[in-house]
Amino acid sequence: MYYAESDITSEDDGAGEQMGMEEAIKDIEDDDHKVVNGVYRMIKERSAHKTAYIDLLTFILFTALYMTVLYLQQGNAQRYQVTQSMQPLLPQDTSLTQPTDVFTYLNETFISTLWADPIPTFDNPDGTEADGNLGRYAGNHNRILGGLLVHQARYGGRVCARKRFQNLFQYCSTSSTSKEPFGVNPIYVNTSVLYNPNVTATDYYAPAEINSAGIPYALFFRKIEGLKDGFPVVFDINLSAENAANRLQYLADALYLDNATDIVTVRVITYNGDAHHFAQLQAFFTFQPGGKIAVNTDIKGLNVEVYAKTQDWVRAGLEALLVIGIAYGIFSEVREAIHVHKSKGSVLRYFSSLWNFIDVISLALLVYAVIHRIFYVVMAQRFTADVHYDIYQDLNSLGRPWGLKLDGSQYTDFADLATRVATLIEFHNEYVTLNGINVFLMILRVLKLLDFQPQMGILTRALAAAGADLLNFFILWGIIFVAYAYIGNLMFGGNLDAFRSLQYSLTTMFMWVLGDTTVEYTLLAKRGWELWAGQLLFITFQVWMVFIVMQFLIAIAVDAFVDVKLATENAPGMFEELYDFGKAGILRYRYKRLPDKALLRQLKQLRGTSVTDDTVRDAEKTGDLSSKDKELIVKVDGQDVDTERLKEVLERRTLYEVADKSSVDPTRVAEQVMAQFGLAMEKVEKIAKKPKKNEELHKLKEAVDSFEKQLASMSDVIQGRLNAIHGDMAVAGMSRSTIPEEGHEDLDS
Repeated sequence: MYYAESDITSEDDGAGEQMGMEEAIKDIEDDDHKVVNGVYRMIKERSAHKTAYIDLLTFILFTALYMTVLYLQQGNAQRYQVTQSMQPLLPQDTSLTQPTDVFTYLNETFISTLWADPIPTFDNPDGTEADGNLGRYAGNHNRILGGLLVHQARYGGRVCARKRFQNLFQYCSTSSTSKEPFGVNPIYVNTSVLYNPNVTATDYYAPAEINSAGIPYALFFRKIEGLKDGFPVVFDINLSAENAANRLQYLADALYLDNATDIVTVRVITYNGDAHHFAQLQAFFTFQPGGKIAVNTDIKGLNVEVYAKTQDWVRAGLEALLVIGIAYGIFSEVREAIHVHKSKGSVLRYFSSLWNFIDVISLALLVYAVIHRIFYVVMAQRFTADVHYDIYQDLNSLGRPWGLKLDGSQYTDFADLATRVATLIEFHNEYVTLNGINVFLMILRVLKLLDFQPQMGILTRALAAAGADLLNFFILWGIIFVAYAYIGNLMFGGNLDAFRSLQYSLTTMFMWVLGDTTVEYTLLAKRGWELWAGQLLFITFQVWMVFIVMQFLIAIAVDAFVDVKLATENAPGMFEELYDFGKAGILRYRYKRLPDKALLRQLKQLRGTSVTDDTVRDAEKTGDLSSKDKELIVKVDGQDVDTERLKEVLERRTLYEVADKSSVDPTRVAEQVMAQFGLAMEKVEKIAKKPKKNEELHKLKEAVDSFEKQLASMSDVIQGRLNAIHGDMAVAGMSRSTIPEEGHEDLDS
């Protein structure tokens, strides 16, 4: 209260005046609370916006650093050049029909070209490199290491379980993997072009390696990590063109590929000394039960010289900064969780926001990526490789071309090279995949940080406003979409590649939604009922899904966007706010104004203890402050407060709420608030005639004056009555001292 109740005396006939006076005081106090609280909220909102912009800028810089480090780590320009130079070595067809097609690919792509006899030079008359090995290159600079690996995994076989058509097909494949030796060595088969009657099987093979017909098995089981258990052969880089061709013929004549073949893997590992990149080329030929041979290919580049150049160490410095940024991000989230725990009583309330889940997942992926990178660097530093591996006994062997050396074969080392390269490539693929997911999460985090800005946060607020409608739409859309995909698979899954499985059918339908209707031409080539069924499927899908249902999605999005846009139509834009913040900062230093924290600290004292922090409300946009024909006002809870009014309010609050009066400067605070938040209004046109200064106080003063007049009048009446009594007593010869004590009391009353 601005006035103590003990300062006001009253009689029964003055009770109404006192009540009116107390109400007037209460109104002034409440009005002052509103003004100070409104000003406090405006400054607090401004400070919160400024902090939000700093957080946004900090996170954008962190994201830019993160993406820069990722870009420098990948070195995709050189990796692309290396992998593209090896692209011609991949099979051009995505499916084959005959096992002989695999041999044709091996011959045309590798044996007849890459394993051709090298051309002698003056420095190397025998065509060898400086290291004494033949140079086999996949492209100009990609030197093949060790040789060409061809690996086969085989099914186990048994008599078909079903007896009905056993006379047509006796032996069926099983799901188990066979490790039994198979095939026959064509050198000992007189029908083969490789037949050599001058060699004896027992000179090269143990009895257990020879079948019941006295002919040695052609292939034997060998283990390679990362591949199914199977039967590998290596075309050594030092094989001559003739020997390489003979070994390919060996595989063909030995029936290397048959109906028990599961998958054939062709693998080549190269090193490019100019680009400092290893590369691995793989082609997978999967023999499907239906008779088709599916072809899948893969080329990956690999840089194991992580810190070899000056720019690599510059990148290392950026990586260190990135780790510091990640640590700061974790600290910020932990601090926020602790704040939520203190303010709301449970840390679980921190996870009530989906945005916080995204923050935590993103930071967890960043930490995991850092650990993953450390492991990759350690493995890369330990990685070694050789040009040649001494695997076989004799590259010119007459009786056993694929016989491993019995003393110190380097087959294990070569297999280990393939395993380590595959492991490093897998590590690298996981790393880039994790970071790709995290970049998407970082984009979501940027949207979160933009949500505070009315104009830039339109997207997130529109999605939030349309959330329920979008959920309902996608449920309906998903039902119809899956139903059409199922229909496509049901009707055409047996003869069209686009519908051969439900997964392919879903992909085809999604491509139809995007406008890719290539499959329609295949449907038009059908005949009979399939033609009409295909056209009915295509046309109804286009009309129903594309022309009708998808339009509802657009309508929902537009409707939510319009509502949010109208609500923020007059809000300032981001660059407009940044300009105002910059201008205010310059003026603050120029005129030595108080920082926002100091203003908030003083206003918090002026607010007193009876008002709690409310939710920050939107402040009015500030205008031009330069015109002398205008005066400044601030909008506080719907009322206009000018400079003089604000000064008076702050002075009163200082007088009655602040113990240390020197800690608050009401005049300076009022002027700075007006300078930063004041809205320039025309004195005559924009602002109504100003009421008399401190109208409430004047009303209070008039009430007090009236009450004082009543008291004075009552005093005169009482004094007259006392004088009359004293006169009567004098006439009666009585003195005041003769009046009993109880009489004194009655008289005084």
